Amino acid sequence: MNNINDHTALQLFISLLGVLNYEENLKQTSNDDLLEELKTQDKVYLNRIIEQNELIIKMLKEVSR
Repeated sequence: MNNINDHTALQLFISLLGVLNYEENLKQTSNDDLLEELKTQDKVYLNRIIEQNELIIKMLKEVSR
């Protein structure tokens, strides 16, 4: 009888760990999606800064002539 109780407790513990693991996997997926979006946003901002700097350099060259 004691083995059955131990086995049941172990099964419940394993099930709980499975649920916790599933929740952590969902959070990780969300974090991965967020990281990808931030990378994309960084590229867009960097390209905008480069374009603006190129325009400023062009304008400065024209002014110095």
